[in-house]
Amino acid sequence: MRMYAVRKGMPTLEIKWMRPSFMPTMLDLTGQDIPDHVQVRSFVSVLCGETKTLADIHVFNESEIEAVGVGTPRYNFAKQLGRAARSITRDGMRLWDAEQDPYEIDNLAAYDPAHSAIVELEELLDSWHASVPWINIDQTVETS
Repeated sequence: MRMYAVRKGMPTLEIKWMRPSFMPTMLDLTGQDIPDHVQVRSFVSVLCGETKTLADIHVFNESEIEAVGVGTPRYNFAKQLGRAARSITRDGMRLWDAEQDPYEIDNLAAYDPAHSAIVELEELLDSWHASVPWINIDQTVETS
């Protein structure tokens, strides 16, 4: 999701964030404490012009198509999630350059599985996957 924020006397900010970032941002804007278990951060400092970006910003995602991913301002990286085996694999892994390829057309992982961004993001993703309890339980996705 991309959010465009305009403040008087300030240029438009383009912020890359996931829907879960909305909750801590709203709590922060209303002066409420953000619970310790929340895995994403508030964007208030960026929205208010205190900083241009958050340091080390990355967001994690689990999708209904049995994939997990991590996104940074520069790259989006995803791996397959095998629910039956409760593990993630490099089969079908994907890496997109969000700056050069915002529509995610060219999968860089298909061309270069040893890409430097994969090394960094795979470590982040694998660590996150190991620490997230709900990924390792049986889930059903209901569709209507």
